[in-house]
Amino acid sequence: SSLGYWLGGLLIVLGIGGGIAWIWVGLVGFDDAIDDFERVPVGQVGTIDLEEGDFVVYAERGGGVPQGNFIDGIRMRPAGGEGRGEEIQFEDYTTEFTYDLGGRTGRAQYTFAIDDAGEYQVRADDGPGTTATTAAFGPSVAGDLVSAIVGAFVIALGGIVLGIVLIVITAIRRRRHRQRSWTAGAGGPSYGAQPGMWNPGPA
Repeated sequence: SSLGYWLGGLLIVLGIGGGIAWIWVGLVGFDDAIDDFERVPVGQVGTIDLEEGDFVVYAERGGGVPQGNFIDGIRMRPAGGEGRGEEIQFEDYTTEFTYDLGGRTGRAQYTFAIDDAGEYQVRADDGPGTTATTAAFGPSVAGDLVSAIVGAFVIALGGIVLGIVLIVITAIRRRRHRQRSWTAGAGGPSYGAQPGMWNPGPA
């Protein structure tokens, strides 16, 4: 039956289509996550609202090469009262991660942790070397992008491999069936004369 060929082809198409859909959904979620970042213009004091957890500071500007985005420094402390409170400590982002979405480019520059959810007063320094125009604060989104790409690859590859395997198995079975049919036909009854018997021809 040729049904295996059709199912194999369908699996290949579904795998590729599923991979494309997966990465599209992942990229939309990635874009939404970046849009949800808290932001403060460089050189100004702003107030942002953060939940408890680990965060990243992204140096942003409108356009340009994201690798060149840089903020000279960040100062942050809990907001409220007279602005007193222990300053948040920042560490350098140890790997290179950038994005270029919707006319906005960004580069991960610092990491920090928030132990108490609430509002924080922050200033992004505009000192020498600063090229960014905005400091964005949000969770790490590098893992989301990797998950979208890897997930799409796995789905597409899985569908293609399963489809090819099914097509190959179907081809092997069809070939064996033809061979058995040919063998059965070749070994069927013979209607010719048996050895040692007289078989006169037609008159």
